[in-house]
Amino acid sequence: MPLMQRDANTPEVQAERCVHTRMERASCRACVDRCPQQAWVLDEDQLGIEERRCDGCDLCAAACPEQAIQVRFSLRIQKTHRGTFTFAACVQSGLSKADAPRIPCLHSISVFHLLSLVQQGLEQLIVAQGDCDRCPRGTGQRLEAQVRKLNRLLEERGRKPIYYQVLERTAWEHRWEQVNTWVQQRPMSRRYFFRNLIPSEQRLKAILPAEPAASCTSFLPKARRGDLVIAAPQIDPQRCQGCDACANLCPHEAIRLVPQGSETLAYEIQADACTGCGLCADVCEAKALQLVRWAPLVQMRVPLTRYRCTACGVPYHLPTNRRDADLCPVCCRHNPYRQLFQVLT
Repeated sequence: MPLMQRDANTPEVQAERCVHTRMERASCRACVDRCPQQAWVLDEDQLGIEERRCDGCDLCAAACPEQAIQVRFSLRIQKTHRGTFTFAACVQSGLSKADAPRIPCLHSISVFHLLSLVQQGLEQLIVAQGDCDRCPRGTGQRLEAQVRKLNRLLEERGRKPIYYQVLERTAWEHRWEQVNTWVQQRPMSRRYFFRNLIPSEQRLKAILPAEPAASCTSFLPKARRGDLVIAAPQIDPQRCQGCDACANLCPHEAIRLVPQGSETLAYEIQADACTGCGLCADVCEAKALQLVRWAPLVQMRVPLTRYRCTACGVPYHLPTNRRDADLCPVCCRHNPYRQLFQVLT
């Protein structure tokens, strides 16, 4: 169970989203591995954080596939007659503007935040940054790499990619003032006027994803075979035992057991719903499932055939065309014939 004690500098965690709340032996270490200060601690009993080590970088929030860790910065989306912009600058960028949107680290902007901004109409992301090569926060996945991968996904789904621009301090401030001038010149509709009367904290909830990460891709066309996906489960039909544990545990229904005709079933894979939390692979005792990330979708459905166990008589199902389909998964593990032989002798 995640440890929730925190002070003002400690990130806020929504325990119900954390995979370690859903499954004790979950293997996810995203926050632990991403933290440059080694503040997160994961042991056999709980996930916790050493408050004295945490410097508030929010990199753990970007790494969390379930968005269980809440970000503490705002990203402004500005709609003008010349496009829709978002500005961001890290605290090491040296900006002098008091109203500049500084955040602890640019790399704490996750791909799901970017998708949420794209859904809001984002066209250009303009950033200012310090020297990431000399900063301990720049050792992991960087924002630029995230944007490149996301742009490839957007283009494959027929959406316009994000124009990503890194500017030095003076040029960034000039661009910031220019876009603010365009915002003031933009004709204001009634909807736009009343939207801007909403307090900034409520506007932020509309900009940053408040729902689980899987919902951020709902506005994109459905992924087809061969399309790039953020994450997706893949099932080995020759190892799968048809226990349905992956389908039952997945919090986003990225794997579902669905009917396929009158006599058969299938595991249906909804790649766009997958966040990459890894629970499906963790729960699979047969090690028949693996999680692929930022790769083409190669599997969308695994057909299943119904059987009846020759040992215990219980109905069960396995991937179609399996040759070892005489026994149900339980009898396969416990070998009922061996136990019967012991009783008879």
